[in-house]
Amino acid sequence: RSSLESSPARQARFQQLKMQLGQPEMVWLCLPDFRPDTLHAGLSSALQQLDSTRLDGVFHLGGQLDMQPLSDIEIAHWQAAASSKMVGAFDLAQYLQQHWPAAILVQYGSLNSYFGGQSAAAYSVACAAQVFLTDFLNQHTGIRSWCLNWSVWQGVGMAQQFSAAEIQMARNKGMIALDAKRDAGWLGKILQLPAANYYIGVDAQSPAMSAQLDW
Repeated sequence: RSSLESSPARQARFQQLKMQLGQPEMVWLCLPDFRPDTLHAGLSSALQQLDSTRLDGVFHLGGQLDMQPLSDIEIAHWQAAASSKMVGAFDLAQYLQQHWPAAILVQYGSLNSYFGGQSAAAYSVACAAQVFLTDFLNQHTGIRSWCLNWSVWQGVGMAQQFSAAEIQMARNKGMIALDAKRDAGWLGKILQLPAANYYIGVDAQSPAMSAQLDW
């Protein structure tokens, strides 16, 4: 929901991405909210610019992670964590059901959806809601939905704020620290599997992790 013009770094990365994908016509669309009517108006305009009549699917990577102890969380914190990740996901699903019922929805979630996380209660709840939504869509609608519940990514996205000690803490809990160059290929492999929830970066051999697994 950020404009391209507000960040020179974002503009440069977008141009690089267009070149990498060989898609010079790629459109950056900035919308004020995720409401289905807002999505429909914005995406209809974007599809027209691309001379396209069909939306094949949506990748939902939105999220906000603010670390805070559970005892100190106030309503504004819950709302911020839920807005882009959970509310955004449900709004996108509603939009697809109304206008593109044969489309796919791919969500980026987190292992926090199952295991929780220290000082990340609100974020973990939002991720758990994504898991529920994925199961619901696959069981009750024609939309095929994947939710990729990743372990922590080193130096990428929200994990850019993590210290080396925090990354090591995740390892100690049995979560494999993911590397963008090494592990990005899992995306294509998982999307060849049936639509479902997937958990990526679990070290099943770790004593701390194996104690929580039921296989």
